[in-house]
Amino acid sequence: MTFNQSQVLGILRAVVPPLVAYLVGRGWVSESAAGEIGAAIVTLLTAAWSVATHTDSNKLAEVEAMPAVKKIVVDSSAPSGEAAGEAALDRSRPKVTVN
Repeated sequence: MTFNQSQVLGILRAVVPPLVAYLVGRGWVSESAAGEIGAAIVTLLTAAWSVATHTDSNKLAEVEAMPAVKKIVVDSSAPSGEAAGEAALDRSRPKVTVN
């Protein structure tokens, strides 16, 4: 299952506050710093997730998975090292073709 950005942010918003509250309760984090720490955790994890998932290859796979998309046409001049060029050569990806 692949999560979208809204789902990831929702999970972080549900998980981070209780985690920070636990840290405050244990005395490891001051109450005054809890808000900033929670916001920093959400920001850093969201940024890391975004960098890891927003690759051309992942974007292409997401579009391929859409039932309404019947065909993805790749320009024949696409370099073979690019995600679209590689996908067009992969026979297990029938929705991706070369123009």
